[in-house]
This record gives sequence, C-alpha cells and structure tokens, in this order.
Amino acid sequence: MAMAQVELRFPIVWILGGVTYAGIGQVAPTYGDFQMNSFKYGYGAGLRLLIDEKTQSVIRFDVSFSEAGHTIFIGFNEAF
Repeated sequence: MAMAQVELRFPIVWILGGVTYAGIGQVAPTYGDFQMNSFKYGYGAGLRLLIDEKTQSVIRFDVSFSEAGHTIFIGFNEAF
C-alpha cells in the first residue's frame, strides 16, 4: 500500500469546526506491480461537533468524492 492524505481542520463557531481533506493511494501485491497511472484519489469536506473538550471527542459528518462517486460518513472521533 502507498498512500498520502492531507487534512485542514479549522474552527467555525463555538463547538462547531470544519475540515477539508484530500488523499491519494494504491494497493498492489508486490512493489513491482505499482503503476503510476493506477493511483486512486478522494477529497471532501465535513463538520465536527465537539462533544467533550477535555478528550477532544467529536461527532463528524463528512461528504467524500472520488472516481466512484460520493459517500457520506457519520462517525465518532477523528479518523486519525
């Protein structure tokens, strides 16, 4: 697996924050099977609702886009 992701998190107001992100990656059974034209990409944006300031716990709402279409994610805490 080869991958990279960048993410920009920013405050909006009070306990609400925002995020934009983009990533690119590829998987292959061996190093020799990686091809420069086979990388997949994705990007998106979302909102973060802070539910516990002490632990920085958030509920996240993201919309992601890729070659395959779009996906909506709802989750607890950050992906990383």
